[in-house]
Amino acid sequence: MGRRDLSSYERALALKSLRDRRNLSVRKVAGATGVSPSYTSDLLSALTSPAPLRTAWMEGSISTTVVVNLKEHWGSFENLKDNALVGKIKSLTQASAKSLRDQLDAGTALADALTSMGSPALHVEQGVASVGKRGPYKKSTMREVFKNNKTYKAAFIAATQDVFSKIDQDKAEDLFNIAISQSVNDTDTLWAAALYVAKGGDQKKAVELASAAMKIPGIRSLINKEVRIMKKASAKLGKFKSKDKSVKPFVKKIFPGI
Repeated sequence: MGRRDLSSYERALALKSLRDRRNLSVRKVAGATGVSPSYTSDLLSALTSPAPLRTAWMEGSISTTVVVNLKEHWGSFENLKDNALVGKIKSLTQASAKSLRDQLDAGTALADALTSMGSPALHVEQGVASVGKRGPYKKSTMREVFKNNKTYKAAFIAATQDVFSKIDQDKAEDLFNIAISQSVNDTDTLWAAALYVAKGGDQKKAVELASAAMKIPGIRSLINKEVRIMKKASAKLGKFKSKDKSVKPFVKKIFPGI
């Protein structure tokens, strides 16, 4: 535990070893090692996470916080075999993990939630090899680009419908097609356009306006924050107990579009 270069995963293994060998509680393990009880609990908990999350954490791709933030949905990760989606897990930051959690809370399937966090490939040449500084790379064929776009499109439609009740399948599909026709290859811009439509904006102008707005750093940050809030509001709305259902109209008025 004295090593400065000890990873959080290795630290967790050390704490688990101490707990198991001496049959200690989390609080006593924390007291014996000088690690806070909450962090000790997080480390030990993360060791029990599903393989896709635990492996990414062990490799240092994601943090303990990312793993713990998704705890309520660990069951969804148990049978995740798709290498592309596992790869997306390895790029999760604390902010994107919270966004993923909110999307899962809203009822979006894990595959759709992860896929919709990426971007469709729009500008890929016919499959020829290119050589860069790090070696040769084979570019995707047009068939692969179409397949990736088709998968992303389905995921985006499902994800936006789960968050924005005012966007039906036809609206979501039209929005995506407009984005493709305008060569928009940015997930945040797609979500910004969806937010605009959900709040009553003109669907035909949504992508164009969102693209212009998202080029301004300060505005982009505000819009991204609003999208995260809408995802969270939608997730909370779905968890209302029967006694609180009278509050739903109020919340929907506060967050128009969900």
